[in-house]
Amino acid sequence: MRALSGTSQPAVITLEKPITSLVQSIKEGSTTAPVAQPGPLDKETATKLVETWQAAKSKALGKTYEENLLAEILTDPALSDWQRRSQELKSSNSYLQYNTKSSEVDSVIPDGDSKARIVAKISESRNYFNNGELDSGGSTEDARYTVEYNLIKKDDKWLIREMLVL
Repeated sequence: MRALSGTSQPAVITLEKPITSLVQSIKEGSTTAPVAQPGPLDKETATKLVETWQAAKSKALGKTYEENLLAEILTDPALSDWQRRSQELKSSNSYLQYNTKSSEVDSVIPDGDSKARIVAKISESRNYFNNGELDSGGSTEDARYTVEYNLIKKDDKWLIREMLVL
């Protein structure tokens, strides 16, 4: 289960905007990567990127397996990895239901105009369903973790290339 969720440690997140706004954007399908501005990545765009990733992950690994959304925020090698996770869940008649409680960008480390790293704290609950039944053994109410995202700018969008749970 931990391999599917992408973490082996608890997670922590502080939201930069109210959870109701995030939930509404998820419902409306707003999961496109933030448009990159000229120059290095800023904290506001980094925050939007993390929120977009959380929404895309929730839908791609969720009941509807919307893995096509992953290409809007990820690039390889992360894209292939998360597409595989979505496909594995679907083929085993399982899915994950995420509820992001908070996300907070701790730092943005630019590497020129087309690369950057983000360090963020995430807090979420995760319910694991197998054959439509909640599996409490694979679920967690309070996952808290810090993650480092390695980004690249492609076609005027910031995309996550790699991620590492710290």
